[in-house]
Amino acid sequence: MTTQPYYDALEALIRERGWWFAASEAHGMQSALVACGSGARWPEILFAQGEIDALAREAFDRLAAQIEETLAGEALDYQLLLPEEGTLAARAEALVAWVQGFTVAAHWLNPKLDDDCRAFLADLDEISKLDDRLADSEENRQMLTGLEEHCRMGALMLYAYCHRHNK
Repeated sequence: MTTQPYYDALEALIRERGWWFAASEAHGMQSALVACGSGARWPEILFAQGEIDALAREAFDRLAAQIEETLAGEALDYQLLLPEEGTLAARAEALVAWVQGFTVAAHWLNPKLDDDCRAFLADLDEISKLDDRLADSEENRQMLTGLEEHCRMGALMLYAYCHRHNK
C-alpha cells in the first residue's frame, strides 16, 4: 500500500493553507490521539487557535478515520505517513516530525499506561533526537527502516493497550 499520493496531497494542502504543522507531524499527532482513544480531539491540538474550516475538517476527519481503521484492523497494516520519494535525509526529517507529533499528543493526553507503553514513549523521546542529515547509505537506510518499524509497532501496541483498558 503506497502512502505517497496521500502524503503529497496533505503536505500540499498544509503548505497552501499556511498551517503550522507538516503532514508527518499531523499524522503522528492524530495517530497518538486515536491510539489513546481520543481521535475526535484533533481540532483541539491541530487548530487550537480556532482557525479550522470545512476543508480542514474533511481532510483531518478522513485522516483520523483511516488511522483508526488501520490501527484497529487485524492485518497490522497501519503505516506512518512519510514521504516515499526523495532523499534519506528528507525521510529522516519526516520521521522526526512524526515522532514529535506523536509525543506531543501522547503527553498532552497523559493516559495511564503500562511499562511497555511508557518505554515506547521514552524511545520516541530518543528517536526525536535523530540527526536528520543522514548520508544516503545502505546502513543508514536499514537503521531508518528499523526506527520506522519500531514506531509503527509501538503505535499499534499503544492502541491495543488503551482500547483494551478503556472498554
